[in-house]
Amino acid sequence: MEYNYDFKPKLITRVTSIKTCNMKRGFVQPHHAHAYYGHEIIYLDYGCIDFNIDGRDLQLNTGEILFIRGGWHHTFTGRDEVPFDYLNIMFRGKVPEELFGIPLPVDKKMRDILLNLKHEYEFQGKYHSDMIGCLLNELVIYLVRQLDAQNNKKVPQIQSNRIYYESEKVDKAIAIIREHYNTPLHVSDVAKVIRISPSHLRLLLRQNTGKNFTALLHGFRIEAAKHLIREEGYSFSEISSKIGFESPTFFFKLFKRYTGMTPKEFAKKLD
Repeated sequence: MEYNYDFKPKLITRVTSIKTCNMKRGFVQPHHAHAYYGHEIIYLDYGCIDFNIDGRDLQLNTGEILFIRGGWHHTFTGRDEVPFDYLNIMFRGKVPEELFGIPLPVDKKMRDILLNLKHEYEFQGKYHSDMIGCLLNELVIYLVRQLDAQNNKKVPQIQSNRIYYESEKVDKAIAIIREHYNTPLHVSDVAKVIRISPSHLRLLLRQNTGKNFTALLHGFRIEAAKHLIREEGYSFSEISSKIGFESPTFFFKLFKRYTGMTPKEFAKKLD
């Protein structure tokens, strides 16, 4: 059967900007609206945001994405004056109406697409514009199909697949690390909860994330430290203890390794 494809995008026709925004507590986005053809995506990586869009209040939580239609007047602020981080994408195109104005949960596949979008925009390798367009179209199509599946109550039958099994184990392990990063957590503790051997867990983490257990744990701790520094009111020793390090000296060394700055230099950069 012949299949004709003219390579003209029907959903996303142009991406104008992609940026990561790290906002301090108390930040309030002034009330504004973009041109009617300029739509916006906000993916909340950390925190909680209170939105007002054309007089309608809604809340965006960590791990959710929101599509804002061009021309909509909106403003937002961090809930309870807590710092928040989000990925912002500005684009043009014709996106199905059901995606706009509703916080939608982001799963692992969508997070991977968003991370790849950010990477392509920042490093701009060969044909990066084409790749960005493909990734954003993939994100929208995936979301639409997910909503259709929910409305039709169709669940893909892949639970017995080995790839699904391994991905599920990795997701559970990462969720445990994310929730308990500030405790004396060991790979054997996580492996016991998800019922596999520590060596098998190490292998799955390396294969699926490219990082070992310790690197993932330290990554969550350093990200938490950055949020606590932005909240202010804590000494660096207190932050070190709060995120699970027994030694402030080791915390300072690791923070510089991950960020290229000492905690003090990071705090000054926020001023």
